[in-house]
Amino acid sequence: MSTAGSTPPSPSNSASISPMVSSSSISQSPTDKLKEIKLISHSPLFYWWPVWLVSFVFALITLLGDGHMAILPGKARVSEVAGSQSKYEFDFETSKDKANSNTVLKNAVVHSTTGEESFPMKVSESPALGVLFCVLLVITVMVTNIPLRGLWSFVVLLGFALIAVIISLIPDLWDKIFKSIQYLKIHINMAGYLTIGTMIFVAWMVSTFFFDRRAYILFSQGQIKLCEHIGESVEAFPTMGVTLTKQRDDLFRHWIFGGRFLGSKFGTGDLILKFSNGDRREIRFSNVRGLDYFLPRVEELIKP
Repeated sequence: MSTAGSTPPSPSNSASISPMVSSSSISQSPTDKLKEIKLISHSPLFYWWPVWLVSFVFALITLLGDGHMAILPGKARVSEVAGSQSKYEFDFETSKDKANSNTVLKNAVVHSTTGEESFPMKVSESPALGVLFCVLLVITVMVTNIPLRGLWSFVVLLGFALIAVIISLIPDLWDKIFKSIQYLKIHINMAGYLTIGTMIFVAWMVSTFFFDRRAYILFSQGQIKLCEHIGESVEAFPTMGVTLTKQRDDLFRHWIFGGRFLGSKFGTGDLILKFSNGDRREIRFSNVRGLDYFLPRVEELIKP
């Protein structure tokens, strides 16, 4: 049996899956040898945790803020109350056929007379939260769908650095860009952040802790058990003639979104199994969590 090891900090290409070791398979004594190691293949949804996390954080920031959203007709006018520099009044008319607008305004009047907030819908006064959230959403979509293995990760980073240098060389261009961004106003209310975050969080939990666990490789002494896709039967192979190869890492997917910067137990990686005993298949297990940590232990476990 031949084995190819892994080399950490070189960022790389990627696919989608992740590993876990069954706690029952690990002896409590550090000197005892592992009896079996289970690697779990995760879907790309595994990398969407920053989206639901940021959604909940921004919802909390919005809740603690003092901004409220008022939905007014298009011809609404605001004027300062005479003799006061801190009071303003709205001036507008609503057509009789716009029942929804009338209901909102009537509710606002009722809330005001009872001492409640006239417009209870919470929203952040700063558009920066909405802009940052949209940027994170686009980056997550790109990271989970465009693999950038090895040098490609560095090429992309160098490309961004080169663009930044070019912009710096053009007088006042950064100022013009930041002024333009100020006109980009994206406001998402608290309910919007909570709805998006909750839906993605539920999907992430179901995928990570239920569906992903149905596709796995179980290594034990002399045998490999494989369930490559959800619903398929489990296949068993002898370990003789099996080659394990870790693909080069993707800096963004495996190191940043996968959490490799926290340590080898947290990062993800892509594993390739090749069989030389009559079965010429090549099996790819992508996004295996803790692959850098578990691969040497797998090699030690299945070696003759």
